[in-house]
Amino acid sequence: MSNSGERMICWAPWSGPGMEMLRFRRGHSGDAPYVANGVVLGVSDAGPYRLNYKIKIEANFQVRKLVIEVSGVDGNYSRMLRTDGIGHWRDETGAMLAELNGCLDVDIQATPFTNLLPIRRLKQKAEQQNEINVVYIEVPSLIISKARQRYTCIEPLQPGAGGVAGKYLYEGPIGEFKAELPVESDGLVFDYPGLFRRVYPT
Repeated sequence: MSNSGERMICWAPWSGPGMEMLRFRRGHSGDAPYVANGVVLGVSDAGPYRLNYKIKIEANFQVRKLVIEVSGVDGNYSRMLRTDGIGHWRDETGAMLAELNGCLDVDIQATPFTNLLPIRRLKQKAEQQNEINVVYIEVPSLIISKARQRYTCIEPLQPGAGGVAGKYLYEGPIGEFKAELPVESDGLVFDYPGLFRRVYPT
């Protein structure tokens, strides 16, 4: 993260129309230590959609709160999730979501930003491998489920380094999909092979 405490990143799909603009910053007084705001314009089988998300993140890179909204040809949808940081989640009504017990991270299908969360939280060393449970959010339906994923550190993060400063193997669902993710020193993904490519800054 820059000296100003803020990053602006844009990704586009490898194929087809779409764009994401991410603002990742340090929280203001009284806010979470880190806050991510993303806007995604995409096209699904049903047609075009707009996705807005806001994630409040603790200093140890555990999620505190997620608000996500989508609008498209099928209508408007929104979800709000809160967690206690030890794997218990509640929805916008305050109801417990027992099916998500044990999840510490979230994975929003339409953005590479959320890969940063386990990468920074786990602080893996070279060749270290961790299997984790995540709150997986499908887009544009906003269907939420528990998913099992695996992260393997190929090259650990190098704090303060420019350009590619680490590399991780992501697998999810395990045995069905995997990709090597080059990341910056703050954990933000450069190009996500086959899915997303960085268009700003290049």
